[in-house]
Amino acid sequence: MLDSLCVQRLEKQLTKDVVALSGKGFFYLNRGILLEVVSSIIKYELVLLEFDKK
Repeated sequence: MLDSLCVQRLEKQLTKDVVALSGKGFFYLNRGILLEVVSSIIKYELVLLEFDKK
């Protein structure tokens, strides 16, 4: 009985809960958004390095 309840809770957490950083509930930063931000920063730095070489 207890195992069944634990499995149900785990299933609910994995399927329904949002895993993200919250800005006081106004916005959520999930993994995808954080990866896009990091990617943009790296691209920007690479462009700056290319222009600096000229």
